[in-house]
Amino acid sequence: MFTYFKYSLLISPVFFLTYLVRFNLGPIPTNLLEVLVGIFFLIWLYGIWKLKFPKPQFANRWQWSAPLVFLVASTIAVAWTLTQLETQHMLVPLGIWKGWFIAPACYYLMLISTFKKKQDWWQLFEVSLGIAGLTAAVLILQYFTGWFSDITSTYDLRLVWPYLDPWTGLGASGNYPALFLAPFFCMGFNNLVYSPLSDTKLKKGWVDKSYGTLIVLALGVAIYLSKSYGSWIAIIGTCSLLSFLQTTGRKRWVTIPLLTVLAVGLLYFDQKNSEKFIFATNTEEVSEQTIGSGEERRNIWATSWDLLVDSPIFGVGIGQFQRSYEVKAPITLSREVSRKEINHALHPHNTFLMFWLSTGFFGLLSFLYLLGVWGIPAPKDLRYLLWAPFIYLMAHGLIEVVYWKNDLAYSFWFFGALLALAQNFNLVSGRVEHGLKIGKELGFPTANMSLDLGLELDYGVYTVNVRVGKHKKKGLLYFGPRMTQGLPENEVCEITIFDFDEDLYGQKVTFKIGSFVRGPMKFDSKKELKEQIQKDVLVARNRK
Repeated sequence: MFTYFKYSLLISPVFFLTYLVRFNLGPIPTNLLEVLVGIFFLIWLYGIWKLKFPKPQFANRWQWSAPLVFLVASTIAVAWTLTQLETQHMLVPLGIWKGWFIAPACYYLMLISTFKKKQDWWQLFEVSLGIAGLTAAVLILQYFTGWFSDITSTYDLRLVWPYLDPWTGLGASGNYPALFLAPFFCMGFNNLVYSPLSDTKLKKGWVDKSYGTLIVLALGVAIYLSKSYGSWIAIIGTCSLLSFLQTTGRKRWVTIPLLTVLAVGLLYFDQKNSEKFIFATNTEEVSEQTIGSGEERRNIWATSWDLLVDSPIFGVGIGQFQRSYEVKAPITLSREVSRKEINHALHPHNTFLMFWLSTGFFGLLSFLYLLGVWGIPAPKDLRYLLWAPFIYLMAHGLIEVVYWKNDLAYSFWFFGALLALAQNFNLVSGRVEHGLKIGKELGFPTANMSLDLGLELDYGVYTVNVRVGKHKKKGLLYFGPRMTQGLPENEVCEITIFDFDEDLYGQKVTFKIGSFVRGPMKFDSKKELKEQIQKDVLVARNRK
């Protein structure tokens, strides 16, 4: 059952766009994506209760506290918002809380409990890239053929399907496809050019360079057709920064800057005479009734700031920006700019402003806290690969809102799960069982482990950080076959915990694997084994 569940969850990104299929369950508005996630979550809970599905593991308190604080902040914001509204308007903040916070967090919880092995993690990574690439290919096909829909693009010829306004059937902003696809592009580009795959076992996977190239090309073409200038600039900035950090010498100081300038220059000359570019860069009134999008953003930011000045702690409330903007904009813009028409604004065109205005100052801090907990401890070999989507999201988030939409909320938590899982590659748990008690006989009592999941680790001795209840201790792990004369040669996983003498039989033990000490060795006697353990313990104690 767990295998079927895992493979269903593996292809889950293919369902992100099903949020466009909206309907009501009784009086509650919902969508197909929420229903699917709800079904998966119920199966997962039943699996943990009855079928021994693996439970979520966290390397430290920061890993579980950051998502919890983020959800608490959104809950407080919803509660405060509801106190400001009449009963008939309460469904909006509750729907946002349900669809953009609670349901994606449940999805995140299922991911981090299901894909714990490194091989499974790479499979999740590769399949998600493939799904994003397939989505891009379908978008491109529809753009050029008009299949699936009569709406192929926006008024300024930007790729937009399947992002259609469900009420009017008209195309929405071309930024939406780019916002969804671009983080995958940055991640795929970094993996293609600076692949962190060093394990020969992983290199034999079904995703090779040609596959990766096709995905990146499909994503790149779709993003180009979206004509999202913010995405273009954020992608160039993200890829250039990560390339700069991962290269040295002439490439870092000459090649990367030149390629960056070349990319920006090519896009500029491609777009400089287009109607969209002129409209986007115009800082004056285009006509008596409208202004350029660049000036419009300045107006929205000015109004947003005035809203924050009025309510810096709680903001305006979840789902209340558009209404608040329409009230505040005439006051702000009458003294800031000359504008004949004041349009409504769906959001403040800035992710950080959106969090502050919607969830309050505490919500903004919780968002930054979550990003830090996910990103800062990223393992060195995967750091830049995993940073890629978040650097892009934060860069584009300065001029757009990159979380506050169903598919973007789920992809945000998906990328967060990749980061959290990578931090936990070496986190292992199990219960202590009775063994041969050889360690105790030699003066080094060991905990013989029955692991919850198989251990993907080369045989040998490793340093470990052990957690038993409230105790945190250092120790020494041996994983491999017994190789001492006269002892059974079966594979064992044994831990010697330093400065700890309590009874552990039957208890749950969690440990994080540290540095490699030595490989397996053969011993002709227990005396030789004891002497080597003494040396290993000395080495382990001296290591940080």
